[in-house]
Amino acid sequence: MITSIQIAETCTNRMGKRLAAEKKVLQEELKTLPKGKLYLRERGASISFMKKINGKQIGISGNPEEVIGLARRRYIEEWLLSFDAYDSNDNDALSEIIEKLKNTVDDYESAGINIENVLWNEEQQTWNANRSSEKPTRRSDLKFPSKGGIKVRSKSEQMIADLLEELHIPYRYEPLLLINGTAYYPDFAIMLPDNSIVILEHFGRMDDEGYIADMLNRIKAYNKVGILIGRNLFMSFENDTSDERLAKEVLFQVLAAPTIPVEELRDMVDRACHQN
Repeated sequence: MITSIQIAETCTNRMGKRLAAEKKVLQEELKTLPKGKLYLRERGASISFMKKINGKQIGISGNPEEVIGLARRRYIEEWLLSFDAYDSNDNDALSEIIEKLKNTVDDYESAGINIENVLWNEEQQTWNANRSSEKPTRRSDLKFPSKGGIKVRSKSEQMIADLLEELHIPYRYEPLLLINGTAYYPDFAIMLPDNSIVILEHFGRMDDEGYIADMLNRIKAYNKVGILIGRNLFMSFENDTSDERLAKEVLFQVLAAPTIPVEELRDMVDRACHQN
């Protein structure tokens, strides 16, 4: 028999490996980026870009490639801080850092920087282009628009979609996923910085026995093709999204999912069919 403690320990170990691998990737990327710290200087309605290095400030507005590189550096450095906060279980610091990341993105956008060039690679930009639900349903069932205009089924899913958009994280809502000829529509497919994909399912009606049975059957089907809880499958429940603070913690757990090759999952999300 597997106990809940064993499951929790397994998920924690997987997440720890993910954090270590992702930190290594980001630290290696930092070595390739321009050195210095990016500053924005506002003068009236105009904004100029400065970098500070070795105690000196240098104007770089005429070098857009360096501006993007330094913007990317700042973003990565703040992500690394978020990993450290997660490692130390400092939820207050984690929430503050995520808020700072959002503010960083807002700063870039207000300065006219193409934010997708800073945060996403080409594959992520292409993958994120189709975010709307692929589930055959009445459009009237999709009552809650996200801030980016994607209509979802519940206020809880609206909160999750809003956070993903505010953090500029590529996602798809209810993409078609075929498993042995059966169609599933996970609530969210999320592309991570390494281009791997994880699934986030939000379960709301936990007082409905039929709903719970369907949820368990879905998880069983996922497991058969290697979509595993704590690895590339995550779940949230109504209490998790009752306020934005809890939703942020759930979302960070997703972003800290293990870095593993998940080409099969990406193919399934893009309408491939895999057999056992």
